[in-house]
Amino acid sequence: MTTISPTMSHLQTENQGIQPAPAPPPMKVAIIGAGRGGMALLDVLHQIRTIQIVGIADQNPSAPGLKRAQELHVPVYDGIADLITYQGLNLVMDVTGDPAMESALQKDVPAGTASLAARAT
Repeated sequence: MTTISPTMSHLQTENQGIQPAPAPPPMKVAIIGAGRGGMALLDVLHQIRTIQIVGIADQNPSAPGLKRAQELHVPVYDGIADLITYQGLNLVMDVTGDPAMESALQKDVPAGTASLAARAT
């Protein structure tokens, strides 16, 4: 219960045994593309507590984001098939800039999983 004292300018809160709601489970995100954009996205998402990066994939084994993912202990996938079917995956973020990848993901991403494609302009 919150009471406002007429003689005080701040709120006083009484704990009446109300338990805080449990934190929601983190959003599980997969990143496709580990170039400069993928690496930047990886760094930003890694700092958000409510996001769990379940993995990253790139066809170029020397992509800079793959090395960064290893440093952050984010799983690196050789291909996208296993990554996009990760159990409980909420979102696939395609930062390859490849229109063919975007259309492939539209076909292959499981129902219930969102996908987002980004292209640099």
